[in-house]
Amino acid sequence: MRAPLVRAVGADLFALCSEGCARRFDRGERAEPEEKRESTRTSRVASFAARFPEADIPFSPLITAGIAFLLSPFSERTPSLAAFAALLITISALDLLIRVLSVKLPRPGLALASLGVLLYAIYAHAQLDVVGWKGLIGASVASLTVSGRLILWIHVNHPLEVSLEQLGRDDKLKRSTMQLRDAPRGRLAKITRLSRALVLIGLAASGVLAALALFLHRADAATGLHTIAAILLALPLLAPPSLSERALLEGTLALLRRGTHFTSPLAFERLGQSSHAVFQLHGTLTQRKPELVGIHALEGEDPRAILKAAGIAESAAPTHPLSLATREACSREKISLGSARRARAIVGQGILAIDNEGEEIIVGNRSLLLEEGVSIALAESIAESVEARGDTAVFVAIGKRIRGVLAFHYAIREGAPESIAALTDLDVDATIISGDHRMAAAELARQLGVRHLRAEIGGDAREEELRRLEESASPIVIIEHREASSSLIAASDGGPLTMLIGARPEEDEAAILVESSSPESAAEAWRLAKGLRNSIVRAGLVIALIGIPNLIFAAFFDLPPFATAVVALGVELFAHQTGGEHAIAAQLSGTSYKTSERPT
Repeated sequence: MRAPLVRAVGADLFALCSEGCARRFDRGERAEPEEKRESTRTSRVASFAARFPEADIPFSPLITAGIAFLLSPFSERTPSLAAFAALLITISALDLLIRVLSVKLPRPGLALASLGVLLYAIYAHAQLDVVGWKGLIGASVASLTVSGRLILWIHVNHPLEVSLEQLGRDDKLKRSTMQLRDAPRGRLAKITRLSRALVLIGLAASGVLAALALFLHRADAATGLHTIAAILLALPLLAPPSLSERALLEGTLALLRRGTHFTSPLAFERLGQSSHAVFQLHGTLTQRKPELVGIHALEGEDPRAILKAAGIAESAAPTHPLSLATREACSREKISLGSARRARAIVGQGILAIDNEGEEIIVGNRSLLLEEGVSIALAESIAESVEARGDTAVFVAIGKRIRGVLAFHYAIREGAPESIAALTDLDVDATIISGDHRMAAAELARQLGVRHLRAEIGGDAREEELRRLEESASPIVIIEHREASSSLIAASDGGPLTMLIGARPEEDEAAILVESSSPESAAEAWRLAKGLRNSIVRAGLVIALIGIPNLIFAAFFDLPPFATAVVALGVELFAHQTGGEHAIAAQLSGTSYKTSERPT
């Protein structure tokens, strides 16, 4: 269960899983879940110790280097003891090198570092008369730090491996894993490709500087050996994959467990980059089906006759939310509906029909009635008062004469205002696209806390509006519930809520499927994606500001190899913490779910 999702984010170079693990994944077997760990220092130490026997952590290089470290102070007057300490350091370096080359680990960084330890041990033994026992101490410290880098990598990735194995128990999670695994190379996150490039650049820089050191110190082989060892130990090449592939995996897994599925490895990264959300109003931020709250008949008109005419006409669109609400109201009022003739629904405007008595019925918005030559002046003030409350006004005309206005109320979906507020806190601008009249849509936007509104946009105009929005704020994220009254994106077979990144689904299939029906789930995913991206950027800058000078000092300022190794270990430890499970948990700690909405 470890390898598939690791490969999904482009970690072929840094795969974590053994062949046996991959076979267990194919058979559908799983590991038992670990007990939930508290976010305290004591629990972290306990969990660290608990993972030793099950994570197959190699202690032999660490033990060998530790023995050499203890013997080195006594080797100054005993040449045989010095030779034995140097031999132990050499064995430790060779042990590390063999392990790195024989198993699926981040080979480039650890292989170079192991080679650096080996050269440092040779130098310390060859120059024992010059450097004394302190040289052996330095070489053993370098070996200890490289062993520590290997153990840390295995330790921080073991929980990820176990989590991936647990996906085998849930067919839906396993399917998401497969989708991520099978993503083509072009769908990989840019940060993954960047981390690979940085590793290759680091390897090339180390090779160039090592060759330069060899050339500059060709007359003094010992000094050249010392400088090359420092260069090979200086680069923290495990930091980029820990900040990219592993961080994306941890974030994806955390959201998978909370019911949010990513259809592409690119989706998580692009969500963190985006700062503009686009919502379909009805069905996503409000409930899908409205309630008929008023029948406003003009003077002398019968409200029941108006309701009956609307019910007859709306049989042309029996599944439309307004039609359902109208026909339910007719049922409550015990109004029998006849059949409509030549009924025709016009998308985004309304319905034209003829009743059994031959009367033409028009039910719809202003534009439809005006196009059909019906004056709405007598009902305009009624419609405006309805829309001022945020309700939808639907005009009803019979026989080419306006008869009244139906008022429909859409209840705001639970959690929607809080979701908008959460997105605002993340500096995400929210825009509503609606076919409603501007006054009604503006009132609902005010209640929701949305500042940007595109009203009276229906039909094909929606796609054009989305493209204009993307040109001004790319990438946009379209958030839509599957109950939306008019869809902005293609229907999916995922959860109730879909987040599509980009307005061109035929060009960009980065989508996020959410099992919870609350818009708060979208805000939660966005919070994690943006928070993790910001953490990665900050950590990347810190690593660059420390790692690059460390390499330069190693190459040109005669920095001791053990010092460069210690710095590299510290940088990688910092990277592991930034992209690790505890950092992800901290990002999600501010998220609250209602019990009824929590995905199972």
